Amino acid sequence: MTSTPVLVGAGDTLRHSGMESRQLSLALDNLSLGYALTYLIGLVSLIVGARYLPKLQHQDLQTSAQQIARERGLDTDANRKVYLPVIRAYRVGPELVAWTDGKNLRELGIYRQTGCYIERIRRNGILANPDGDAVLQMGDEIALVGYPDAHARLDPSFRNGKEVFES
Repeated sequence: MTSTPVLVGAGDTLRHSGMESRQLSLALDNLSLGYALTYLIGLVSLIVGARYLPKLQHQDLQTSAQQIARERGLDTDANRKVYLPVIRAYRVGPELVAWTDGKNLRELGIYRQTGCYIERIRRNGILANPDGDAVLQMGDEIALVGYPDAHARLDPSFRNGKEVFES
């Protein structure tokens, strides 16, 4: 296809080339005409190529699209369900502090046990990315990411009435 910045650049180059005004005027007119014709030919070529190239290659686009959708789990097959990860926020209460028993996140192994991981910790209004050495404290708000079944495997200390709904 064509590019408008190239047209502008070519026009500027012609204007600064030192041509006499009659030649410059003719060159600029030809430049605009060339741009218009190139644009038209490029557009028609693109439409014709998109329409007929798959047929020349013996490809059925609808079948190919359905195959790609099946490979990515996006088909309409009712037997297969696609789950997306869920983010839930929990407030650390006394039960959870007791459950952690002063262990850091690495020692707790929440991901190994459940499949959830702590994405963020908000402590005293400051949002932080936790590392494995972080220790949960009373009043922390934690964002846990995992699939729905992973959230169900969390210890009840996380879930029982401690979910935070504001962000």
